[in-house]
This record gives sequence, C-alpha cells and structure tokens, in this order.
Amino acid sequence: MEEINLDSWNAFNKQLVELNNLSKRLCRESKGRVSELLFRGQADETLELLTTLERYLSKKQLDAREYFETARKAHSEIATFTGKKWQVNRKDFDDWEKNINPLFDRGFPAQEYMIYLRQHGFPSPLLVLKIA
Repeated sequence: MEEINLDSWNAFNKQLVELNNLSKRLCRESKGRVSELLFRGQADETLELLTTLERYLSKKQLDAREYFETARKAHSEIATFTGKKWQVNRKDFDDWEKNINPLFDRGFPAQEYMIYLRQHGFPSPLLVLKIA
C-alpha cells in the first residue's frame, strides 16, 4: 500500500478526482466487476489490517456460510429501514459454495448487500484496500 501525504485540501481534492477517474476506468474495463470507491479511515496507520469482523470477534473464526446466514437474517430489517432491497437467498449461496469460487468473486451471492453492510458498520469479512 502506498501512503500519499497531501499538504492541502486542494491537493486532497485533486487526488480524489484522480482516484475517482481510475475507479470509473477500472469499472468500465472490468464490465462492472469493480465497485465504486468506498472510503474508510483508521486513526493510526500502524494498526494491523483486520476486517471489522475479525476485530468484532476477537480473531474467532467464522466461515462464509455462518457470515452469510447472519447477514441474511438481518436483511429484512435493514431493507425496511433503508428502503433498499437486495437478493439475499440461501439457494444462491448453496450454488456458489458448490462451485468453490473465491470469496467475493464476481459470482458471490449478495455481494452488493455485503458491501453496503460493510460501509455502514456491520462487522464484515471485507477488507478494503487503497488502490495504488
């Protein structure tokens, strides 16, 4: 990961525009398999890179099925409060699991929902890294 030190808000805004343009280009080139930019701050760059789920569980292991089921159970409440709905069903997960694809490959069920949860503070196995 590359650290970029900026000395002004103007420099920050310029860097942000460049990252946004890069994200849009990658999204076009990958035919939508790259999400929009998501930003997350951390108080200290020396902190170990852990997912929110790892921090929440204090390193206890939680497999993909357990996480999916936990997130799926929360879906109706989250959809009610946000007015947003996602396809989150067990059959899609079962089909994905049988194919043994890497986690959050483009075929992972409910990927947009999982990203939404992560962005809004739900403990998640997603680790968002900065594009260098």
